[in-house]
Amino acid sequence: MVNNFKRFLEREGKSKSTINVYEKCVNDYINWCNENNKLKKINKTDINNYGQFLKEVKGQKEKTVNVKLCILGTYVRFIRHISM
Repeated sequence: MVNNFKRFLEREGKSKSTINVYEKCVNDYINWCNENNKLKKINKTDINNYGQFLKEVKGQKEKTVNVKLCILGTYVRFIRHISM
């Protein structure tokens, strides 16, 4: 699924560095979900919990977390679009 997302981003004209950032963000989220047994279905609650984890456990700043959550939002929209 992540490879399909990367191809989508390429078609959208995103730069290689942007695609790499998006890929890392999505993979980090997937790894967090796997570690917490939450990868059944992406939902808003889990994404919000992930944001809290990034702030409270990883010590990331609000702006950084917001960027990552926006990237995940793009990923969710991509998944919904291909599921139609």
